[in-house]
Amino acid sequence: MIDNGGADITPTLRTAITLLEAGQPDQAVSSAHFHADKMMRSHGVDSEQVLEALKEHGWVLWWTGEQERSIAKFKQACSLAEKISTPESHLTLVTQLALLIAQTGKIEQARKELLKCCNLKITPEDHCRLFYHLAQFSLYLGDIESAEKQITQSKTAIEPSRKGFYWRSAALHAEIQKTISTSTKAFTSLGEINAEQLEELVSAVIIRAPESDPVILLEVLEDLREFLESSPESSMVQKLRTDSEIANLLGTLERHDDRIRVIKSQIEYFSTATILDKIQMKLAIALAHAEGFDLSNSLETYLQCIRELDSLADPELSFQAMFQLSMLLDQVQKFPEALHWLRLATEQAFKTDDLIGTLRAKGITGIVYLHQGKSDQALPYLREALERLSPSDPYAANVMKHWESFQAGQNCNCFNTVEINRQKVRKQIMSKSPRGYLRNVQITNENNTWKIDFDFARFPSAEMLRKIQTLSQEAKEKYLD
Repeated sequence: MIDNGGADITPTLRTAITLLEAGQPDQAVSSAHFHADKMMRSHGVDSEQVLEALKEHGWVLWWTGEQERSIAKFKQACSLAEKISTPESHLTLVTQLALLIAQTGKIEQARKELLKCCNLKITPEDHCRLFYHLAQFSLYLGDIESAEKQITQSKTAIEPSRKGFYWRSAALHAEIQKTISTSTKAFTSLGEINAEQLEELVSAVIIRAPESDPVILLEVLEDLREFLESSPESSMVQKLRTDSEIANLLGTLERHDDRIRVIKSQIEYFSTATILDKIQMKLAIALAHAEGFDLSNSLETYLQCIRELDSLADPELSFQAMFQLSMLLDQVQKFPEALHWLRLATEQAFKTDDLIGTLRAKGITGIVYLHQGKSDQALPYLREALERLSPSDPYAANVMKHWESFQAGQNCNCFNTVEINRQKVRKQIMSKSPRGYLRNVQITNENNTWKIDFDFARFPSAEMLRKIQTLSQEAKEKYLD
């Protein structure tokens, strides 16, 4: 399946996608190139048809991995749009070009492309979008002063209406404010806002997750949660969504104890939650225990959820609980029990015609058999999962890794003590370090010496750095030295 990257799928692009999915990238590019030449001959160089064909050609090149040629084609399209299109259409195309350039890691170049559009005569809404993207690029570059100015311009452009893209700008502004000062309350300047605006704000903050610094966004979400609590217009659902995202980010940052506390508070706080809602939350707690290496509590919580589900006839949730439990049992090398629960999970998947769930269970079944050294039994399960699961499926990668290890005559690293201990060191450092600093920790072994590198969202004071270094040394001595 081709990720179209936001392109409008025209007949030309549909043809290219068909060729790409058939494994014919050269033909796809040639087809788009031929179409562009045809449009030039038929309509002249300076025509809307040629502009569309240039964009199509650019997308096909992008999809085939020819990023430089793709960007060159989009630049050609931008030059033509500047001549023949409206300022709004020109800006839309330049924005797309800038976003593609940014994906190649050239953020400064992307920002320069957008800066060329600052004098365009465009609508307030487009002005808001333009300066939002500029602020985003400036933030990525660490140019906080420019980011602050640009996001203020973005919000000011449509401040009177506070509609549409305004809330995306408000969400980014909150991140920039927290980057500047942890003491700033990110949303107090908004004043009182109505229920509809609150909904837009919550959504705008949450959709920032894939491209935001998790340390900063966590602080923004915690401020948002306070803001919702103080607002008479906020809803239970908005608070639940925010808490759920806070829990997700705490998991990303390996702060599993904090994550569990948030989920438990959800169970207690949301009186309207159904029994199934609460079981879903308990499953999240079980997963957090497992990821924090508290395996006994994880096993106990999974089994408790399964017992509670026994009388509720919810095969979808039962599958989830049994499937996750089976993977944990495999992790602790209780292979017969893992296979038992995988069989039961598969039965639950059959009840709802859940083909994806069935294939995932088969893939994990194959892995468990491999872990037992039963390759003859493992291979049919692995093969079927690989043939029928999408490569983008989150479980397909694990199945493929085990398949490739077996084909190479190698053992997987699932029970490699050194690797497990390395993960424990990382988790201990991440979970016990002072909040608001560590984004990630890399632990490598160079010449039989363990090296720990810190990735900071904001650089700590000398005192905080000493605390983190001391904690890291203690964890390393406990698990690796």
